[in-house]
Amino acid sequence: MIATSELTPQLTENIERQALLPSQTVTLRLLYEVARAGDPDTILKFAQFVHHEMPIRLAHKVKQLEEIPGGLQESRSIQIVRNWYIQSFKDFVETPYPKDAESERHFTDMVNRVKTRHKNQVALMARGIREFLEAGGGATAYSEALQQFLDSFLSSRIGIRVLLGHHVALHQQREGWYGIICAQTSPREVAETAVENAAALCRRTYGEPPPVRIIGRTNLRFKYIPSHLHLMLFELLKNSFRAVLQTHGTSREGLPPVDIVIAGGAEDVSIKIDDQGGGICRRTITKIMQYGFTTAEPMDLDETRTEQDVLAGLGYGLPLCRLYARYFGGDLQIISLDGFGTDAFLHLSRLGNLHEAIL
Repeated sequence: MIATSELTPQLTENIERQALLPSQTVTLRLLYEVARAGDPDTILKFAQFVHHEMPIRLAHKVKQLEEIPGGLQESRSIQIVRNWYIQSFKDFVETPYPKDAESERHFTDMVNRVKTRHKNQVALMARGIREFLEAGGGATAYSEALQQFLDSFLSSRIGIRVLLGHHVALHQQREGWYGIICAQTSPREVAETAVENAAALCRRTYGEPPPVRIIGRTNLRFKYIPSHLHLMLFELLKNSFRAVLQTHGTSREGLPPVDIVIAGGAEDVSIKIDDQGGGICRRTITKIMQYGFTTAEPMDLDETRTEQDVLAGLGYGLPLCRLYARYFGGDLQIISLDGFGTDAFLHLSRLGNLHEAIL
């Protein structure tokens, strides 16, 4: 973590200058084409793009954290996150411009360190906000300003991690993979893995999960980022599992199944997760996309928790899930029948021609 004494006037001025510049957004198709080319010259050009673009995005994050509403910038956890972004900005501007294979390897090592530095950041942000609010801070948990800040902050964080992760993955040879994109992403296979992970979490907390049926176009494949799809399906499934067990009891016998329905057309892939977990009343469903709102038991927070841990009961799961869906032009909709169950509709664009939705 960068010390306050290391924040020199020159570094501050550089951050201020870069923060005035607009981000240059990318599409899924562009990332795929870069990786498909796979030749050293193309990888070098992408490294040069990242070297230019990342200081702009990191400077935006620093300024966002300085302007966070309600006095939250005084939280120790928020200050740690801000210092991480300052240190990452410093790493980028001090790393030489990649102009050949050797300097590009050095640059990639730095990118990997920055990516690792920020991997548990969402949990730390959530802890800082919760601690500040519990201490009687000036912000309110569901204020419109705080909700808008988190939408903007977390959507741009997704964009940063996509660029960092894609550049690192360009150096990893995996059949059928192009950077972080799998050309033959199977919703059924990703769903099966998400079911296993959500079931393991369910067993630790509530009991044996309900049965799951995967139906529809189970042979469908399309170009996408599997880690994003897994994160979204995991979030929706663990919510459905908990709702079913809380409504019908923890005995597996007689539990109604959770259905995962896969559909796809020329432009979109849609996945519906359908449960009979008692549904959500109209008063509550208006709150489920608010950061910090949860009907689960509060989770202890520390900076060792990963983003997937955060999705297990902090009230960040559904709104973050929607940001991931919207990042490349998709969406998430929740429709519920109070007293019966809930349908979650996940829509994803399969064209790959939509630019990042960075708020």
